[in-house]
Amino acid sequence: MGFSVNPDKYKGLVKGLKTIVAEEGSRAVWKGWLPTFFGYSAQGAFKYGLYEVFKDQYANMVGKDNYDKYKGLIWCAASASAEFFADIALCPLEMVKVKVQTAPHGTFPVAFGPAWSQMNAKRVDTGFPYRSLVPLWSYNCSTRTCLPSRRTPIRKLLNSALHLLRVTAPV
Repeated sequence: MGFSVNPDKYKGLVKGLKTIVAEEGSRAVWKGWLPTFFGYSAQGAFKYGLYEVFKDQYANMVGKDNYDKYKGLIWCAASASAEFFADIALCPLEMVKVKVQTAPHGTFPVAFGPAWSQMNAKRVDTGFPYRSLVPLWSYNCSTRTCLPSRRTPIRKLLNSALHLLRVTAPV
């Protein structure tokens, strides 16, 4: 693909897709679909499955009174905990997908099995399977857990701080 790898060459979605099809053929648009499918399937299964497990565990740990009082924070903690493990499942597949999509044409296998094997064989150079895990955690555990919900205390706190900055900012 290479949109983010070479922004001068791929100016916009439509022009970028036309360039890829012209240079590599229409099949190139589908590069990396299989690791994407498996990666996000695994991540989703862990994220939503473990969220319920962690939510119940944390609710039992704090008791009913505290659960009712702090359920937004408990949901946030359960979501972050589930995302932590979900990203472990996603990371190797995401690394394969990114390599397949960003390697110059003809320099790296496009098929999932050979691409996985080459990443594994060159794991010292590629950092496969978990070199990208900390960046995934940094992004996903913060942005995809507490912030999406408008009802969480953290979101309310951030919105209040933003409102305060707007109100007190010099004109």
